[in-house]
Amino acid sequence: MSPSSHGRWFRERVAPFCRPSLAFFCAWWVAVAGSYALTADSSSSHVGGFASFPASHGNRIVREGTELVGVVGHFRLAGDRIAFFAAEGNARYLVLENLNLQRIGQAIVDDPTLMQWRVSGLLTEFRGNNYLLVRSAVVESGPAVEEQVVR
Repeated sequence: MSPSSHGRWFRERVAPFCRPSLAFFCAWWVAVAGSYALTADSSSSHVGGFASFPASHGNRIVREGTELVGVVGHFRLAGDRIAFFAAEGNARYLVLENLNLQRIGQAIVDDPTLMQWRVSGLLTEFRGNNYLLVRSAVVESGPAVEEQVVR
């Protein structure tokens, strides 16, 4: 069999069976890789991972760069992270680390009772979840009603 006739034989006899198998294999690989990615995220050290802690506004994602201005809510320790829970609606966000969060975290450690904060910041988006970069936070109410301003 010459090289050119071998190519024709392959195209006529083998290739028609390979195309559906290749398509099935590709679809299977995408499904397996996608489920592995979700499993890897949910076992991470982040507050229950992406799958079990949807940091979103209700159940919808807010566009990257959206500003939060004067939103009242509270902060809670969530594993090795801190989360902000808005008083109105169902919004909750993992808070991105910066100096403001360090100060908020210290206030939470110093007085672990639930305090209401008025927060302003920037929302970011990553892997279908929103995160909050705090720009300022003021204690609205709590057991120690002294005005704690974080800027």
